[in-house]
Amino acid sequence: MHTKFIIFNDEDCILGSFNITFDRWGSNWESGMTFHSKGVARLLNNIFQSQRGGFMQKYGIDPYSQFNLLYTFGRHVMSNGENYLPHHAILAEINRAKQSIKIRLFLISDLLGKYNESVICALINAKNRGVTVHILFNGHLARQGRIGIERTMEEALNRQLLPAIERLKSSGVKIGLVYGQENHSVPYSPIHSKYCIIDDYIVIDGSFNWYNTSVFSHDLIVIAANHEVAKPYLYEFERIQQVFRIY
Repeated sequence: MHTKFIIFNDEDCILGSFNITFDRWGSNWESGMTFHSKGVARLLNNIFQSQRGGFMQKYGIDPYSQFNLLYTFGRHVMSNGENYLPHHAILAEINRAKQSIKIRLFLISDLLGKYNESVICALINAKNRGVTVHILFNGHLARQGRIGIERTMEEALNRQLLPAIERLKSSGVKIGLVYGQENHSVPYSPIHSKYCIIDDYIVIDGSFNWYNTSVFSHDLIVIAANHEVAKPYLYEFERIQQVFRIY
């Protein structure tokens, strides 16, 4: 189970990338959304009840609506009767992007869609059709080799990039590897969020990591098409480039 959400009083709720482990709260930059909505609380409660052994309810969904909440094992059905799951939505939104894609990720690999289409290919295709694609990664996890051990910055930067990230970079996608301002005995970049802003108004956020393991874990995402929702994400995307070391 990898979901991260809390429901308060059947109408207030919070979800996102955060783990409620207080020793990390000063280390990680996380992301998330809060809601004052009985409808959203009901959707999350459905997930909660199913995870504790209950029945997952089926409901219809419109992929083009202004708000969707999707669960890895959810029964969200489009008008054609097909399921619409988090990885389907991520690929669909990337493929629909017209101007810009800004992503801040813990890690990425070949997340595959329903027809084995790759999120790496989708991002490269978006760049090739003129969309500005800019991705910030956790620097310590973006490179090959054993993670979580002490290294000098020179040693860290000399490690080869993971194949998926190297492919994005060599295809001309703008990549930023984020490191903290100070070296710690166990290096850990503050990047743990998993969000994306498309065309400055569509936000994808949640616990879902952009690699295939998440397809088989309990994860969720929110897709919100709203300029006001996107504003704090856009601000933080720029802010983190000012606060941390980017390579």
